[in-house]
Amino acid sequence: MRYIQWFITFPSLVLSILLTTGLSLSDIVTAVFMCLVVVVSGLVGALVHSTYKWGYFTFGCVAIFYVW
Repeated sequence: MRYIQWFITFPSLVLSILLTTGLSLSDIVTAVFMCLVVVVSGLVGALVHSTYKWGYFTFGCVAIFYVW
């Protein structure tokens, strides 16, 4: 349930903030896509029961650095 809420609210909050900044549409779409990547990689990393979960964590961290 937690990831469903994050999948909806995190990109929508970032979208509402970025629409007020005057950035180009391609930058806004890319940032919102990276927000979705953060949530999905966190979900996959939480569900995987192997040592590869750190790869998903790293991938999510790289995506969140892009959003920042």
